[in-house]
Amino acid sequence: MTESSASGQKKAAVINTRDCVVFSGNCGSIIASSNKSFGTSVKLSSKLALLGPTDENPFFGFWIEFPLGETQADNEETGFGVRHQYQATAGSVRVFDQHTIKVRFPLGGCQLSAIEAPKSLVDRFPNVKNKDKRSVLTVTVSAPISVFGFGTPFQSPDAEVNGWVNDNRPIGDGTDLQTFLKQTEFTFLLNEKAADVQKRFDPKQLPGLFSYPYSTDQSWLNYGHLGEEARTVKGHQFAPAYEHRSDLNHVTAVVQGVAQDALWLDERSQEIALMQFPGYFVKGPRGLFLVVPLTLKFHAENSAAWRRLSKEGILKVKLWDWDDLEEAHSIWDAKIAESPNSILSLKDHPTEDHELVMFVRLIGAKEDEPHLNIVKTFDDRSAANLFSSQLPDCERKVDAANLFLPSADPFNFQKFGLPSDLDDEKSMRLEADMSDKHKHILTEVRDRMELHRALLRGQGFYDWMSKPAPRGIEEAMEATSLGPTSALRPLPITNFLEGMDEKYADAIVAEALPQDQARFRGYLEHRPLGLGIVTAGPGFGKTTAGAACALAMAGENNKILCSAPTNVAVYNFASRIDRRTRAIAARCNEGNQTGTPRVRHKLVVRCYKLKDEVKAFTKLLQDSKLGDDAAPNQFFKRPSNWLLHLSSTYWLLKVFRSPVVTPLHQDDHPTLHRWQKRIDDLPELADLRALIAGQTTWDAFEKSKAFSENMKFVSLYLEDIPNVADLLCATPAASQNDKRIWRFKLWADGVAVDEAANMTRADLLCVWGNTMSPCFLFGDPQQLPPTVMLLTDKWPGSLTDYINRFALDAKISALEYLQAGGIPVYRLKMQLRMGMGMFDTVSSVMYPDVPFTYDPSRAINFSDFKVGRDLESFALERYPDLTPAPKDTLKPFFIHCEGGRVIKNELSGSKRSFDQVQIALDFILDLVAAKKVAPSKISIVAPYAANVDLIKGLLKRSKYLPLQGIPSPSTIDSFQGQENDIIVAVLGTDEMSGPGFTADANRLNVMLTRAKCGLVLVGNIYVGEAVPNPKKVAAEEAKAAGDGKGKPKGKGKGKDKDKGKDKGKPKKEAEPTFTVKTMNGSTAVVKAPQLRKVYKDLYQTGRVAKVVVEQEDKGKGKENEGAA
Repeated sequence: MTESSASGQKKAAVINTRDCVVFSGNCGSIIASSNKSFGTSVKLSSKLALLGPTDENPFFGFWIEFPLGETQADNEETGFGVRHQYQATAGSVRVFDQHTIKVRFPLGGCQLSAIEAPKSLVDRFPNVKNKDKRSVLTVTVSAPISVFGFGTPFQSPDAEVNGWVNDNRPIGDGTDLQTFLKQTEFTFLLNEKAADVQKRFDPKQLPGLFSYPYSTDQSWLNYGHLGEEARTVKGHQFAPAYEHRSDLNHVTAVVQGVAQDALWLDERSQEIALMQFPGYFVKGPRGLFLVVPLTLKFHAENSAAWRRLSKEGILKVKLWDWDDLEEAHSIWDAKIAESPNSILSLKDHPTEDHELVMFVRLIGAKEDEPHLNIVKTFDDRSAANLFSSQLPDCERKVDAANLFLPSADPFNFQKFGLPSDLDDEKSMRLEADMSDKHKHILTEVRDRMELHRALLRGQGFYDWMSKPAPRGIEEAMEATSLGPTSALRPLPITNFLEGMDEKYADAIVAEALPQDQARFRGYLEHRPLGLGIVTAGPGFGKTTAGAACALAMAGENNKILCSAPTNVAVYNFASRIDRRTRAIAARCNEGNQTGTPRVRHKLVVRCYKLKDEVKAFTKLLQDSKLGDDAAPNQFFKRPSNWLLHLSSTYWLLKVFRSPVVTPLHQDDHPTLHRWQKRIDDLPELADLRALIAGQTTWDAFEKSKAFSENMKFVSLYLEDIPNVADLLCATPAASQNDKRIWRFKLWADGVAVDEAANMTRADLLCVWGNTMSPCFLFGDPQQLPPTVMLLTDKWPGSLTDYINRFALDAKISALEYLQAGGIPVYRLKMQLRMGMGMFDTVSSVMYPDVPFTYDPSRAINFSDFKVGRDLESFALERYPDLTPAPKDTLKPFFIHCEGGRVIKNELSGSKRSFDQVQIALDFILDLVAAKKVAPSKISIVAPYAANVDLIKGLLKRSKYLPLQGIPSPSTIDSFQGQENDIIVAVLGTDEMSGPGFTADANRLNVMLTRAKCGLVLVGNIYVGEAVPNPKKVAAEEAKAAGDGKGKPKGKGKGKDKDKGKDKGKPKKEAEPTFTVKTMNGSTAVVKAPQLRKVYKDLYQTGRVAKVVVEQEDKGKGKENEGAA
């Protein structure tokens, strides 16, 4: 069968499925059956199928489903975990209580024969009606079948079913599964006439095997061709793929999903760099502002690119002389000014939304040069790192994906003792130049790599399990003399507690709640492939569980690389691991007698750029009070991500006995104590020790003879600390770009990734490598997924050709992809953060398949929740019509702003509402005054940056001075991972604007789950059409009554033809659609079922208060008022 490409438009899918009975051999014993259709009562169900789905491999074959147990409750309780599967009809990965093994017949190597079922066979199924329509289909194969799903971890509470899958015991009185799959003839019973079966399941209807229409070379060395294909291979957007028939298909999907965004952006950046605009300067108190009136046409044509390129606000401008527009006069640094209309220096220069205002810094230009024309540009790649940063990061991800082609070498070959190339130590020596010993090692490593690739293809492990394990020469000869074996080899299993001190292992397990410790132990002790996934909603202790798993991986002496998709998430993960290793050690050492060996803290290092560490350490020597402010930040540069805690600087200051940090603990890493003793004894470091101890000044130290050598010493130690770490924490980019982290990664014994539901697959592959090292992923698939810039954008002039054809695939996170592949998931089910009642609505809407309970400490009568009780009592006093929360619970409520105006920026799609913001701030102001609530316990979030800017501006008014101390307002996206007692969310939407960003279920979930004990939504309850607007309903009823004055349309014969047909069955309400602007500025048509359910729940439970916005002079001049 020839292969088919996927360029052009979608083709109609071929879908034929039928219930069937699957027999062993020629109508022998029953293997599986569709019980309802054939009156059987066997434990395994089955279907026969002929499928030609869009963007997937065609399929002619059958599948058998093995029960995992109802809701998989037993499996979860024993620590096996819960299995998931991608469900195309729902468009998401969901819990699935069946283990599916699919058998695809070779499309060019099978013959079909359908005959009427003989009476002797029909009589075996006495409960079947229409016995004259029974037929037997025989499929004879002359080429190997393809088996999908086999080997995926399985456990069933039914011991018999468990034996069939895991121990290969005979199914019923028939054959075993492995023998069954080796048949060359398969027979099926169907409830259909033979002629119809022969026609329906003719594989000639199917297209060829599916391949993406791109080059077989997906490497960055082929960068130019990648860009050319991204521009020229146009067509529909590919469906998200959770499994791939080949390694090339898998690599292509990952590479193109990343590259088509980045390469498009790079081309746009070069185009924008050539554009010229007039501009003028305005003097400010500390420099110059530059105002550039970008045109509406510019925004219309470049909105998606401009939004990404200007995201960080740091850019370059070129100046041209009016008299010479051919050659740039000079290049200046610039930083975009946020909310320019609120800047006093610009009060006489009001700007429109399409105009650009920047702070600028002169770089070698003549200050007295008259009549300069300003051009928005980004210069070349060496000068404009805002633009160029996209391509190096894209290259890193492309390289990581290409590690998973069969031709790739092991990325960490040194760890296995394999030799380097004589001319390039980073490359492995050619196999032909290796010794026999090294060749054998390489064979074993390649076997691990093949297993890793099988995992990422997502189709099970049948091919890998069918191959014999690599053997040495003696083993191979011995195996040959014993004769062939038919048993398939099992997947490797890792016990992360094995070989660990029993007391220490118990202490790690004790990190789980008492009722979860047995299943947590079971999960850690039996990890197929050394792979684990932990998921949880907000407030369930996911990061703490992740820290415990990472420490279990570290064991006694293992090195673990820890990562996350953002710098903030990496820091949070590192901090939690450090806290938990100290708690575990304390638990183990409690009551130890003097002289008894003590459990040590694992050394956890949050690794930053070495130059940032050196600068930060130096600034702390100059001023020990700086703390995190020692980060080397510059106004016209990207801010450093450096923080003191757990940095190399932090540990070195401990070694130097600095009062800035807590002293070294007796249980801290032995190397640190050795270093401390050495530093204490070195006379040449006396001046540096004196400075750190506060016995001398920086000026004196800088003038000392030892200054230069001492600072070299500092730099060497800062560079060496990551090498000593037990758990090194860094972003995926740093793991490749920083030599110290890269070296650590090559020798790491495992990988732990937090917030993996927000991490791209390319980033995971970059951190993980390609040799199947142990890996744990932690995250919440219902929170924000990976960002894709060109999610719905199409090429100019086209309605069907998408710029990023792999955008839907690129949105699949690292965690979700492996979850869909059948890796059992450990779920946390005890709410530990929110007060009772706060998670109920979110649970029913966002996590319907995850049972949960509140920890007893979440009872709202505890002092932790006094703020929530105060909020509830204040809301009931202020809004008498508001229904109280159910007894002993807290529940979010909605302030509906009747008549509130929402202003939409037509360029960006961003929305703001002065009315909603003012109502929210007045509510908070009165709450603080009435209940003496500390403003620091209240955070304000909004979906739109424009609303956030508006909130920040209004907070500067004298009226709101009592709210000093309130955290800076944030967008929902930037607030992920943070929390507060009370959250006030200003939605900034109305019926006219539609739901906008709030239609996104993941973003909505983040917004609803940041509060511990009080959530106030401020907006318009009629958005999303979940709650009927009385005015609209009245108008529609009046119109209907007016239309009904004459004879109703359709009166006459057949009027009540369907009356009573569905009596008693409520019709499922059709979900309305909405046209929205995405985060990246493109337009999309979406549904908002989760938002509608939340609004409906709040409305039906009486948790909606109404505030009527006065109509007179509404909004007049309000939004342009400056700070008082």
